[in-house]
Amino acid sequence: MTINPPPAPKLEHVTDWVFDLDNTLYPAECDLFAEIDTRMTDFVARLTGLERVEARKLQKHYYATYGTTLSGLMIEHDLAHAIAGFTASDRRLAAQEIEKLSLYLDSSPAEPKAVTREAITALRADAEDDAMQPIISAALSGDLRRLPEELKRMREQAVSEVGLVIVMQKQVMQLATAAQRMGNARDIAGWVKQEMQSRRLWGGGSQQDWTRQLRAWGRPQQMARLIERLLALQQAMMRATPGPALLLEQELLEIARV
Repeated sequence: MTINPPPAPKLEHVTDWVFDLDNTLYPAECDLFAEIDTRMTDFVARLTGLERVEARKLQKHYYATYGTTLSGLMIEHDLAHAIAGFTASDRRLAAQEIEKLSLYLDSSPAEPKAVTREAITALRADAEDDAMQPIISAALSGDLRRLPEELKRMREQAVSEVGLVIVMQKQVMQLATAAQRMGNARDIAGWVKQEMQSRRLWGGGSQQDWTRQLRAWGRPQQMARLIERLLALQQAMMRATPGPALLLEQELLEIARV
């Protein structure tokens, strides 16, 4: 009995081919994936500078966390380089940036979130705001002991004076929103602590800064006067000659004394 093979399918109409590599083009016994895996580990080792054993652990971490080694490299490796770059490899500052990413993504050990390029970009857009934050916190908190040192740092780093006032206005609006949520709470320190632990309140300084700012400016009338004061300061600084630095320093000291 002769068995004739089926006729070859007509494939002239096919314009594109997609091949699945999983033992389709090559037989399983050639162990192609083991070779690919080895080369992937070699690549991770070259890219990161790790010893091969550590590079393999990292490769498997990326695979387990992100589905592919490449996805992990695109997310975590770029993130590490970015954070190292804008913190000058300072571990304390790097830890702060990682904490900010965690807050931004609302992640926790129980609910981890993958870091995206969009998250990094969004936070880095606030980098200059962050540099101004200690000065703003000292002024709004009425910290006359800390403010002179922060003003000195502002002069040394050539911080934009008008830019600082604009960022300060943003902080005051955030403060106004927090004051509205707080309502008539008597234990301001306790409320701030709970809000920060729940990650509903972040940025704007430390827990102590938030508490002092809400005590000083938490009432609507005070907040309105502060906003008007900052708007007037911005306009005056834009007209000031030769420069607005002295005007800004005087006003920040006055705000801190309120």
